[in-house]
Amino acid sequence: MIVVADTSSLNYLLRMGRIELLQTLYGEVILPHAVREEMSALGASPVVRSWAARLPVWVNVMSVSRIDQTLPRKLGAGEREAISLALEIAADVVLMDDQPGRVAAEDRGLFVSGTLSVLLQASRLSLIDFELALVQLKRLGFRMSEAVESTMRKLSKSG
Repeated sequence: MIVVADTSSLNYLLRMGRIELLQTLYGEVILPHAVREEMSALGASPVVRSWAARLPVWVNVMSVSRIDQTLPRKLGAGEREAISLALEIAADVVLMDDQPGRVAAEDRGLFVSGTLSVLLQASRLSLIDFELALVQLKRLGFRMSEAVESTMRKLSKSG
């Protein structure tokens, strides 16, 4: 499975202490250079900067040969590169949380997953307690609509 990640999911999973879930679920994750740069920026949390400086062996950084020029200009560099790279290498999944990026990726035929989906998958494999992870995620400032939260809670119980 080819998985390309944007910054947001990585940030949340790192700050939750759950980044290993990506390796467990996907084996390998690919980051475009812009994502690693965003994670290394001075404004990033220390745990995120430290991880980006010493990436685990299951994370690979790749260059994008061409940015999709039809992507909305409002997207950040990480989102633009993640979508472009996913298209270029025919990724199976793009990890992305921000709605404008998700819409742009889906409009281009990409399958988009995010932090909530990672946590849901992990809970279905009995790797984490979904309710506790959701509380922790919200404490970190993760925003979601009440409808999305309700749906995810129902899905976590139906697994």
